[in-house]
Order: sequence, then C-alpha cells, then structure tokens
Amino acid sequence: MVDLETVKLLGAALGSIKTITDIAETITNAQLRQELNGKIADLQTAILTARQKTLEMQEQYEQVLQENKHLKAQLARSSSTFLTQVIE
Repeated sequence: MVDLETVKLLGAALGSIKTITDIAETITNAQLRQELNGKIADLQTAILTARQKTLEMQEQYEQVLQENKHLKAQLARSSSTFLTQVIE
C-alpha cells in the first residue's frame, strides 16, 4: 500500500531541492551553476513524477479496496439467499 508517509517524503525531497537550488545560486562558476541547475531541474521532474505516480497508485488501491468490500457484501448476500433457499 502506498501511504501518506511516502507522499510526505517526496514532498520533503522537493523542499531539499529548494535548498540545493539556493546553494547553486551562490556558485560563481557560470558553467558549473548552469549544469547544477539542469540536474536540479531533472531531479525535480523525477520527484514530481514519482509523487504523481504514488498518488495514482493510492487512488487505484482505494478503488480496489472498495471493489473488494462490494464483492464481499455481494457474496454474503448471495450466500445468505442460497442458504435460505436450501433450508426452505
């Protein structure tokens, strides 16, 4: 199961990237700063993609849980109906 803690960790990672970005701005070598900023952007994209996929997986998990609950209730009703018919 994908939990809220995972989503929080991804959010914290995004916050860490902000700190790295702030540090990168202090670098005086323009080429190094540009390369670092490019890598930071790539990392941000990867984390945002992971976060989105995590949320999608959580939604799918919740849907499966609801379907499972529905099917169990349906099975219980069917079993009850069958037993009633057998007893009569």
